[in-house]
Amino acid sequence: RIKNATDNALSIFDKFTDNADYVGLIWFHTKSKTAVKLSPREHVKRRQIDDTRRADMGGTAFYDALVSTCREVQPCSTHNYMVALTDGADMDSKAKVRDAEEALA
Repeated sequence: RIKNATDNALSIFDKFTDNADYVGLIWFHTKSKTAVKLSPREHVKRRQIDDTRRADMGGTAFYDALVSTCREVQPCSTHNYMVALTDGADMDSKAKVRDAEEALA
């Protein structure tokens, strides 16, 4: 599953971003970790995304990751997108789906 999530992230990076965009990468399992701070796309290396194939394995705290990401990342313009990919069902979050929805709103 992690391979599919990584392949999808690389596809988005390759096909749908350009140098006018900002890209960041936050890994998560039971806790979130910023792997690449939100930066201009030209400063983000494809390899940094591909390295998620070797991410820590373990639980899935997807809702916690969404909530913490929304707190950490400030919008850069009026056109903002967050692409959130997971390889499994959330079994470890303290946050509930409603908390994630409110953070994203």
